Amino acid sequence: MATIVLSTVAVVAAAGALAGLVVLFSSHDKPPAWEAAGSVAAPTSVAAETPSPSEVVQTHTPPAVEQSTQPSGPRKARFGDVVTISQYGLDAATLRVERPVIATSFDDGLLLPEHGAFVFFRVTYVAKASFDYDVINLYVRGADGSQYTVALGMREPGLDSGTLNPGQRAVGWVSFDAPRHGTLIYAQDYGEGHIVAEWSF
Repeated sequence: MATIVLSTVAVVAAAGALAGLVVLFSSHDKPPAWEAAGSVAAPTSVAAETPSPSEVVQTHTPPAVEQSTQPSGPRKARFGDVVTISQYGLDAATLRVERPVIATSFDDGLLLPEHGAFVFFRVTYVAKASFDYDVINLYVRGADGSQYTVALGMREPGLDSGTLNPGQRAVGWVSFDAPRHGTLIYAQDYGEGHIVAEWSF
């Protein structure tokens, strides 16, 4: 009888120990509540790496800025070119200058140049609108920067000044006592530095 009781006690003890082991392993299989909460919060750290709107690289290309087509300085013209002249905000006329005639004397040798040569340019103005022209708008600039104004009363017909109506033209010679080589200048307002075109000779 005692043997049967002891066997029963042993069986009960063994069953209790086995139940404890089951509980122990079950507790290790399931993480604690704080660990489970930490595993859920992990995506938050990934979301924090997303750049803010101000950090996002812009892929939009801004529209191109149109470049001005207006010349930045006087036109470097060639003899025979037609140059447009503006006046009062309008394209008022065209100017054409022919290749110069250069002489070492004038009036059968009675008149000699003081600055190297007599230089004659044949000039044509054609009006597109009412246009005021003046020979003073033309001058020669020497290689050293010196300026030479028109010499009047020389090659005829000489060009002076006047007003043209649309379609009218003025043709004549403009004479200079100047170096043999230099630059003919057309300035919109003589003395104010507004050079429209220049021809090298």
